[in-house]
Amino acid sequence: MNRSDYNGFSSQHSAGALLRVESPDGTTEIVLSPAETERPLTEILRRHGLPLNTRCGGRDLCHGCNVELVRGTLWNLQGEARHASDASANLPTLRACQLRAPHGATIRVPGRSLLGHEPQVVTNFRLNVPRAHDPLWQVIEVPAVHN
Repeated sequence: MNRSDYNGFSSQHSAGALLRVESPDGTTEIVLSPAETERPLTEILRRHGLPLNTRCGGRDLCHGCNVELVRGTLWNLQGEARHASDASANLPTLRACQLRAPHGATIRVPGRSLLGHEPQVVTNFRLNVPRAHDPLWQVIEVPAVHN
């Protein structure tokens, strides 16, 4: 059985790859153009009216754009495949800013990952930035010059 036909689900649509998005607002089906299959999921969803919380700018530093892979296969930006689990209780949670859907898939977007349209007050925000190896400034000893 082809992985894209998992449980009778065909991720190919006659016009292109089909991305099914389950969110608190309902299910949306997006037919992806060939150009969209190479774009990150965050950009595709934003263009189709489902903007995700990409507070780190899509740099894979926060968990604001987490989605669950329900069915099918997604590919990360490095070309590695991420497959849906056979058990619905163990859905892989992935960062949409680092994923593409070249053959379509079904994803679930939790409410916390959707970007709200009303102003929000953030009380706790943290970027996961590793410690820098090269400091921004250094003290350099300059030997005294004798005349």
